[in-house]
Amino acid sequence: MSIKIKQFACGPSNTRPGDVYHPNGKPDFFDVLICNTLQPGKILTAAVSAGAIAEQGEMSKDSKHLQSVEAVGGSFYRLVG
Repeated sequence: MSIKIKQFACGPSNTRPGDVYHPNGKPDFFDVLICNTLQPGKILTAAVSAGAIAEQGEMSKDSKHLQSVEAVGGSFYRLVG
């Protein structure tokens, strides 16, 4: 079994919506985001609400990539930690 890694860009802005692209049938895009809640600009938000920084990360990924992934008939999976 061989694994091929392919960089895939889509949409009019030619963005790369996923760190991992799986082209089997309907394309799947997996995007990995690691959030550091100890950053000075995020520490207060993280202290007030559990998961708030992860939610901000998901919304950011959606606003950048979801529309272009849906335009090519793909599925977009955000893996936020």
